Amino acid sequence: MTGVQTCALPIYFQFQLQQSEIDTINLRNRNTHRLITLKNIRVRDTRVRGEYTPVKPLSTVSDALLSMDGIEITRDSNNINDLIPGVELSLHKEGDREVSLTIERDREVIKEAIIELVGNYNQLLTHMDILTRRDESVIEDALFLNEDEKEWAKKNLGLFLGNQSLRQLKTRLQNIMMNPYPTSGESELSLLAHIGIATNATAPGRQSSLSKTRLRGYLQIEETKLDSAISGHPDWVKELFGSDRDKDLIIDNGVAFSLDQYLKPYVNTGGIISSRLNGLDNKISRKNRDIASYNRHLEDYEAELKRKYGKMEAALNALEKSSQALDNLNSTGSNR
Repeated sequence: MTGVQTCALPIYFQFQLQQSEIDTINLRNRNTHRLITLKNIRVRDTRVRGEYTPVKPLSTVSDALLSMDGIEITRDSNNINDLIPGVELSLHKEGDREVSLTIERDREVIKEAIIELVGNYNQLLTHMDILTRRDESVIEDALFLNEDEKEWAKKNLGLFLGNQSLRQLKTRLQNIMMNPYPTSGESELSLLAHIGIATNATAPGRQSSLSKTRLRGYLQIEETKLDSAISGHPDWVKELFGSDRDKDLIIDNGVAFSLDQYLKPYVNTGGIISSRLNGLDNKISRKNRDIASYNRHLEDYEAELKRKYGKMEAALNALEKSSQALDNLNSTGSNR
């Protein structure tokens, strides 16, 4: 029907009912002549405790009532998580004074997320080096590998030696991590190196001298510098990893955004890696069918050869018997 809109959001009303059963409420605006119909209504008696209704209760349960920025808000729970994005409010007791909230970023969570990103990046580069190199020092330098992973690495070392796709992937990833990205800090904070993440960073417990890991492009973290950047300029750090340059409320720039956009075609369903795997699976299936067909051909050919050689053997046996018969006949004739 034209002009009818459906809304599935929960709407709360509180008023006195003359009857306990109600199915639909119609709200008509006499100025605009619009009609709003509320369906699937549930009526709840706040005095009910399970199947019993107390006659003279000492207290009754009621919804949480609070005011935020001058707007009165009602919720059916004391734990409210839909008012401030990422924040859950817990109401403990009734009060008549205003409460001011100070919301701060969880710097440890931010730091852990950045460290996890760098760790995953280094791990990916290590696996690509294992597959495209025959240098066993790659395995020795990968301290995060457990014994099973080291055994896998030794078996697959140099498996894709000379593969251009993996080389291009690694080069592109390194460029993404090294490129500058615009932030509110401008030249003061536009690179990962500005927050202590670089190939030449001095990681805890490591020497700053030249090493193979730095030559391979693995990233190190200078935690003191990272902590200082997160504490001093958290908004700049956020923009470095993801920012909205054209102000359309959609992230379109930054390290994390660039990594996501570049890797998405590789890991999506039906993407590059999935297509390559499917292609290899199909090729293996075809080869297996060819092998099975050729084995059947060999079996048939073997049976045919056995049949022919069997006939040949029978002919030779017959010839041999004929030859012996002739010899015997000659012997008998000469004795006469």
